[in-house]
Amino acid sequence: MLRGAVAAGALALLGTALGALPASAAGYEACPTASLCLYSAADGTSDPGDTVRAYDIAANPQGQSYGTWGDRAESLYNNSPYWACLYSDERFGGQVKAVAPGAKDNLSALAADLGGKLGSHKLAPSQGHCFTGFERCADGALCLFQEPAGRGRLTATTQDYRAYHPDVWANQIESVVNRTDKTACFYTRHLDELTAADKPFRVLPGDATSVSGALANTFNSHRFSDKEDCS
Repeated sequence: MLRGAVAAGALALLGTALGALPASAAGYEACPTASLCLYSAADGTSDPGDTVRAYDIAANPQGQSYGTWGDRAESLYNNSPYWACLYSDERFGGQVKAVAPGAKDNLSALAADLGGKLGSHKLAPSQGHCFTGFERCADGALCLFQEPAGRGRLTATTQDYRAYHPDVWANQIESVVNRTDKTACFYTRHLDELTAADKPFRVLPGDATSVSGALANTFNSHRFSDKEDCS
């Protein structure tokens, strides 16, 4: 009887000790290897009813939009050998913060402006890869982006477009990557309105560029050409 009482007392003490462990240790330690884990509360914990959001290194497309979980991450653990690229908007858009492999902390400490405002992420082999999104464009396509360096919303096409839709892509293109075998020729006016004075902005096969200066957000059409000069 005495031995049983002692054992029960020891178990009770052990349970008390386990319950006193920092919640952050339990939360962060539960993050799978080679994953980025997001938590809806501070210090690797989750709000009632939430579970850790774990993204492995092959799940970058899933990280482009969190759906109803957007703008809710308060802490994270980058339990991977890659850089965690954090963005304030969906589709790798808005503000950017690169978090080193192995880092774990509250978002307010790792990225002061992103606490509770995280919109998307990707895991990248280097810090520099956080500031471009051109890799999302498939071979054989021309991809248009609404932010510089292949970030933000994208559309992919293999066709000429006489006129971009005024509510979608007209005057909204800030970067382009051309993975086709033809020159992509962009114009500030619709194709059926062009005159000899309209000179194309050319993107050669294999090239990627940000559209800066006076031409940013001015394109309203494009066509493909077998000739480098778009003639």
